[in-house]
Amino acid sequence: MEGVEDIPEPVTTASLDWNWETFPEFMDAAERRGHDIDYAVMVPHSALRVYVMGDRAIRHEVATAQDLEAMKALMKEALEVGAAGIGTSRAYVHKSTSGELVPTYDVAEEELQALGQAMRESDRGVFQMIPAVTFEPPVGDFEIMRRISEKSGRRVTFTSAQSSRAPYEYRELMAALGDANSNGAKMTAQMFPRPIGLMIGLSATANPFCMTAA
Repeated sequence: MEGVEDIPEPVTTASLDWNWETFPEFMDAAERRGHDIDYAVMVPHSALRVYVMGDRAIRHEVATAQDLEAMKALMKEALEVGAAGIGTSRAYVHKSTSGELVPTYDVAEEELQALGQAMRESDRGVFQMIPAVTFEPPVGDFEIMRRISEKSGRRVTFTSAQSSRAPYEYRELMAALGDANSNGAKMTAQMFPRPIGLMIGLSATANPFCMTAA
């Protein structure tokens, strides 16, 4: 959260009790806190991956068959207690404060399909993905998401934004979406309603060189 959302660790430490381990325990903890609005909770893929695989997840190792079965079981458990689905990120801009890519970056499609299969077997849940910052439909991450939806039978939603470098790329995306949904997939693009803003500084998480190659 420090690297991706720029929320300092002392803030989350002071504001949260961290008195849960499993997803059902988290749901109970969330319910005990007062809230004035309704909310939906997604299973965080990075946290799930690290819980099952430990440091291997942080090193971006490929999940074993045993890892996948463990993730599927935990995913089903979460869905049973009210999870709205799962959220994952493949964006290279999502890094820790030390520059490490999030554990879900570029994971094998087999792992994503296993989580989709858990939702298929539970007959519930939405698969939400932040794809690579740039991707060309109908290939790459778009095609992966299409296959996830087709095989799982669940809706896949993904973050999409209009880029000044390719201002009309969204037309290709909309055409690809229409084709996918007309042929059995259930996919929805979540478009940004306004420009994205961020604070940049040499000592901040986002700096003028954070998106350049090492």
